[in-house]
Amino acid sequence: MKYADTNRYAVPADKVLKAFTDPDFFLRKYQAQGAEDIQQLHHEQNGNHFSITFTRTVAVGVKLPGFASKHVPDRITLIQTDRWDLDARRGTLDIRFDGMPATVKCQMQLSDHGEATEHGLEFEIAVKVPLIGKKLEKLLADGLQKTFQRDSGIAAELLASY
Repeated sequence: MKYADTNRYAVPADKVLKAFTDPDFFLRKYQAQGAEDIQQLHHEQNGNHFSITFTRTVAVGVKLPGFASKHVPDRITLIQTDRWDLDARRGTLDIRFDGMPATVKCQMQLSDHGEATEHGLEFEIAVKVPLIGKKLEKLLADGLQKTFQRDSGIAAELLASY
C-alpha cells in the first residue's frame, strides 16, 4: 500500500536537516513520543551521506479489529533506519517491526518554502500475512499517519533548539 504525506516546519530546511542528522534529536523525539527501550544501533556520516538506526518499543496506537489482534501485539519494537543525501536533501526511512512480517519504506525530501520547510514523505507499506495482509496494511497505514502527524508536532517543538 502506498500513500504520501507532507510535514511543514516553520524553520529553513538547513535547520531541519541539522536536526534530522543529530542522534540526540532522535533520542529526544522518541522519549517525547513515550517510546521505551530506546537504543541507537548505528550512526555514520561519510561526506555527503548520513545514516542512523534506532530501535524502540512503542504501544500500538490503534484499536484493532478481531482478525488483526492475533497478528499484532499490544507493544511492538521498531527498528528504524534514516538515511540522507545531505546535498540533495533527499532521504529514505526504513522501518521493520520485530516479530511482525511488516515493513515500511519511505522516500523523503526537504524543500525550502520561504523561511519554512516542507518535508515530503512517500510511504510504501507491506505486510506479508496470507489472506489478511492487505487489510493489515490499511490498518498500519492509518496508524502510521496518526503517528507521523504527532511526530511532526514533536519535531516542530524540538526544532526550536536548533
